[in-house]
Amino acid sequence: MLRPQVLESEAVRVLCALEAAGVTVVLQADGRLELDHVDGVPPALVAAVRAHRDHVGLLAAWLLPEVQARYAVFAARVAEADPAVVLPVLVFRPAPWEAGRCWSCGDTIGSTRPGRCFFCRAAWYLIVNQPIPVIPADSPVAEARIA
Repeated sequence: MLRPQVLESEAVRVLCALEAAGVTVVLQADGRLELDHVDGVPPALVAAVRAHRDHVGLLAAWLLPEVQARYAVFAARVAEADPAVVLPVLVFRPAPWEAGRCWSCGDTIGSTRPGRCFFCRAAWYLIVNQPIPVIPADSPVAEARIA
């Protein structure tokens, strides 16, 4: 689930203000947040983004439709799981274990080994209630439109 403290934080207000200003939040590979066309955005709002960076980044990732779709599938699997199972294997759609492919959905990833794509990894972190770590430079999407 999305961490309750995120929803109760100032990050929601900050994202709403950014949306009203038509600003795009860009999640950089090193985990930094960048705002496009910040001209005209009040300095206080830019300062608020900096102050609540972690929660703003988490919400920006959550808003990606690809992450939401995976989260819904993963949440259903967790709800259906045997209570004795700590955490079931979370797979978005059946995919082969193959080099350069996400083993959770089958999408191409920027690796020569099997792994998870950014979207599956982000949804997994949300399900296990952990902050989303640095977004890799080869992420197929490192930008979330807040609008």
